[in-house]
Amino acid sequence: MAFHLQMFRSGSSGNCSLLTVGSTRLLIDAGIGPRSLAKELAVLGLNVRDLTAAVFTHSHSDHLRANTMLALAREGVPMYMNEGTLQGARRREGRGDLERLPAGMVRHFDAERPFELKGLQLTAFQVDHGAPGPDNHAGDPVGFVMTDGRDTFGYCTDIGHVTLNTLMHLKAADLLVFECNHDIEMARLCARPWNVKQWILGDYGHLNNVQCATALAQLFEGREGVGVVLAHLSEQCNTVGMARETTREALAEVCEAVVGVATRHSASQPWVLDGGRARPLELEVPC
Repeated sequence: MAFHLQMFRSGSSGNCSLLTVGSTRLLIDAGIGPRSLAKELAVLGLNVRDLTAAVFTHSHSDHLRANTMLALAREGVPMYMNEGTLQGARRREGRGDLERLPAGMVRHFDAERPFELKGLQLTAFQVDHGAPGPDNHAGDPVGFVMTDGRDTFGYCTDIGHVTLNTLMHLKAADLLVFECNHDIEMARLCARPWNVKQWILGDYGHLNNVQCATALAQLFEGREGVGVVLAHLSEQCNTVGMARETTREALAEVCEAVVGVATRHSASQPWVLDGGRARPLELEVPC
């Protein structure tokens, strides 16, 4: 059964995507407000109660908003995250909307242990982002691999560096959303405080264009028909053209791939994955 991907937002202003596989509609992160989410779903002829579940990568507010979690819970949408991410969100929010979530609406998964959601097998894997140690302000960040046994989708943004474990999990992806956050020189010269620059450029910050392209070339060497959506581009420290060209040049030498770029302030071009081949669509995602 085909996978349909619609990314509603991507970037530090908010991250939220919808993956549809048959009757399964899975929200990936909810870093936009409930009204924005409802509006994007309405464009597709859906409302919040039509969602099967929501899964979360980590607790930063551009990926997890407590008021949106509360809106999901009110419509009976279960939310999956690891314990570290829930605790990270609680540290950030204090006694706010998270304390009003009905019992049983937040469900836990463990990294490296597959779990199923209505015919989809999901595996979360740990990534380095935020800060090392138990008090990480990002919670316990993860990426995801999702498969129906035929096609495989990968989602990995907000990652300071690429590990062998990351490559191992994403190797099977036919369609991959992957971080391509910044150009190194633009990040060094931007007007942000020095400590912020150090974090962005460090091992617990964000991937630069070259790191992204190098990892993708390793992942997809010899493959045909794969799709890549470059995500979480910095508004100050990157351009769509730089990110796309750096990646295309690296992939052209080793594989056949279609490269797209997720947009920051509006819904991105939808994608379909079917039979191991991914392609962007001009039309709205079928539901």
